[in-house]
Amino acid sequence: DFEGDQKILACAETFHHWVAIEAFEQAASFIYITIPELGRERLNNYLRDRGHSDYLLNCLEQLADHLPLAMEARRVGSIGVCYYYRGDYEQAIQYL
Repeated sequence: DFEGDQKILACAETFHHWVAIEAFEQAASFIYITIPELGRERLNNYLRDRGHSDYLLNCLEQLADHLPLAMEARRVGSIGVCYYYRGDYEQAIQYL
């Protein structure tokens, strides 16, 4: 729906703003926010479940080598799940 699309666009702009100013931890946290307007779904799940795994992968790759260990572990796991959703099971196994 239009409102959902507008909210996702605003979220994408916010993520890229955090990356541009090298606030990588904030950008990583933002990927996992819960969005009340989208049925309380987390942004990463919303994107992935609607076929935007490539976009999510691109966002996650921008955070490589910029996160503390716990956040990096979540990032890597999320990459694996994206590959799984794309049907690229061999790639998924490398990350999960």
